[in-house]
Amino acid sequence: MFGFVKQLQEIFLRLKRNKKLWFTSLTVISVSGIIFSMYMVMTLTSSVSEEVYASMSETYKQSIKNKVDNKTHFFEKSAIILLNDKLLLNAIEKHDAVLIAEHKDSINKMFLKEGFTQTQVNFYSTLDKKTILRSAVISAMTSKNTLSGVEVMQDGVYYVMLKPLIKSGNVYGIIEIRESINTLKDEFETQESSYLFLLNRNVLGLLSIEAKNGRYEDINEDFVIESAKYDTKFKATMLEIKPQDFKEMRDVGHIVVNGYYRSVEVVTDINGADIGMIVVGEFIEKEGGFVNIADGMTKTITTISLGLVMSILLFMF
Repeated sequence: MFGFVKQLQEIFLRLKRNKKLWFTSLTVISVSGIIFSMYMVMTLTSSVSEEVYASMSETYKQSIKNKVDNKTHFFEKSAIILLNDKLLLNAIEKHDAVLIAEHKDSINKMFLKEGFTQTQVNFYSTLDKKTILRSAVISAMTSKNTLSGVEVMQDGVYYVMLKPLIKSGNVYGIIEIRESINTLKDEFETQESSYLFLLNRNVLGLLSIEAKNGRYEDINEDFVIESAKYDTKFKATMLEIKPQDFKEMRDVGHIVVNGYYRSVEVVTDINGADIGMIVVGEFIEKEGGFVNIADGMTKTITTISLGLVMSILLFMF
């Protein structure tokens, strides 16, 4: 150990005797240290920005979950009210089609009047042998359990709750409450965020010809979007995303590209199959937005670091 220290001292003595070599060595070491420090600063600021973006993505995902939970609670409260309507329950049990239709129209008009423009109810009776029931309704009947989730129906994509009506241990009907997945758009826009729902192309065939004819446009080879519902700049820039960036967005869960921050949440239906994804985000230059703050912080630190480096270099020479 002492021999190594002695060798270092001898090296420094030789360097000091050769002034040119000494100052050249100091300059190389100093510049290398500055470059390394700059690299560390740039890496650190980039890492901090990525952590902010990842945190934002989790915040958006939690926001989606909260909004869906609120819908479920609203459905449950509505179902409780319907379960107290003895005339309605009796009509479903006896399959009184006329009375069922009257109740359905009355309740849907009430929802419309109260501002729930995309919320609907429907009722199914086990005595109805003419109506072809979809698989989710049959599953709720056979399992005797309430089912909640997303469904792709003939007329659109909905958040759905299916509640079995049970008497003496037997199911005699189903109460269905549903709301379009597009209602989340209005909820996010009130928070000054942007929202899109992209539908997997492979489930597009579940929609009726009337529901999909001329209403959907391609995002890419895998996803389509209901164009009339999302005539926004957020959607327009989505069409400009390159395939590799789109893949990164799906794999990582978020991306900053084409002037927007985007966070992705995969949507599975009531049976657990992937049917699309929700994309939420904000304009990068949004005043007070997290992306704008993170980007400004990165630029500020980088500018200060560059100024410090230039000052040190000028001082050295």
